[in-house]
Amino acid sequence: MKTYSILIALLLAGCSTTSDRYTERSNYERERREKIADRVIDQAPDWFMKVPSSKDAIYAVGDSYGGTLSGAVGNARANAFEGICQAMGGTVRSQTKVFRKDTDAGSAGVTTTAIRNMCPDVDVTGADLNKQKVIRVGDRYHAYVLVAMPLGEANVIARTKQRD
Repeated sequence: MKTYSILIALLLAGCSTTSDRYTERSNYERERREKIADRVIDQAPDWFMKVPSSKDAIYAVGDSYGGTLSGAVGNARANAFEGICQAMGGTVRSQTKVFRKDTDAGSAGVTTTAIRNMCPDVDVTGADLNKQKVIRVGDRYHAYVLVAMPLGEANVIARTKQRD
């Protein structure tokens, strides 16, 4: 009986060690992802966190991850141009649905919200990629961009296009 008790104790000790190893691995992975997220925030440019403003231009920022440098920058630019579009007359629609199920055992609810950004065709002639910064995160790229859309007399390209 003593022998069985010792074997069971050793078996349980072995199981708890295995469990601790996986817990440690899980904790390590979580901490690694948190450090990467902190690094991304720390390396974000000041102009991304505090977007410039001007009476003669609209500024918008965008960011994106990508497996290729051009993909990350291209998606970040698209995100920034969405901001330009919204600033120049885009609209937003929102619809929320609430689903609730009540039973004798209890109740459960799910709320879903759909947000639709609509942007009419906006002429972005004269807009330019004002600034960009790319950082490498592991084997991927994180691109930050600042796009500027000059307004009125400041937009020489748009004025020339109108004249032509």
